[in-house]
Amino acid sequence: MEKPASNWYDVQRVPEDYVFPPEIRPGSVHVPVSESFPVIDLSEAEKGDRTHTVQKILKAAQEFGFFQVINHGIPDNLINETMSVLGEFFQLPAEAKQNLSSQDWHKDFRFTLNGVTYAAENVHTWREFLKHPCHPLERWQHLWPQTPARYQECIGACSMEVKKLSSRILRLISTVKGLDCMANILRVNIAKL
Repeated sequence: MEKPASNWYDVQRVPEDYVFPPEIRPGSVHVPVSESFPVIDLSEAEKGDRTHTVQKILKAAQEFGFFQVINHGIPDNLINETMSVLGEFFQLPAEAKQNLSSQDWHKDFRFTLNGVTYAAENVHTWREFLKHPCHPLERWQHLWPQTPARYQECIGACSMEVKKLSSRILRLISTVKGLDCMANILRVNIAKL
């Protein structure tokens, strides 16, 4: 297994085989410049003006395709711990992640370095990721990495909070848009995830 990019914390220069020549770098892609991107404060919906919050979500989705959510209810300490645990995982030595490594894109669970075309590439993309299902936790959590020791507990707690937040946003959108029955269907289907 190639040395993971996340273990290059002491690299002074990016290796030459990871530097794209100027002529093939993305440069002609037009990306509209914005001074800011949409920020949705979910506490506003709880204070009473749900319609306004939903309109902001819909506008952000149409104009940007994404938005940041603040006052979402996920505790800061859980977010910080999750980021810390993930950092610890990616800093593990390559040998510790070797048994998780797979280039099979169809596997539910895999740790991947550099992609399936790495050997054939002249210039590599600096990438490394861990993919695994989260819900239902009781089906998948025992298959998650054992190291760092807090991984399963912390990632499980965070994934439950993200699931609750996703359900909250979907209910908010569907009820304000007059889709009360859709909100119930979503609630049932999300509960099955």
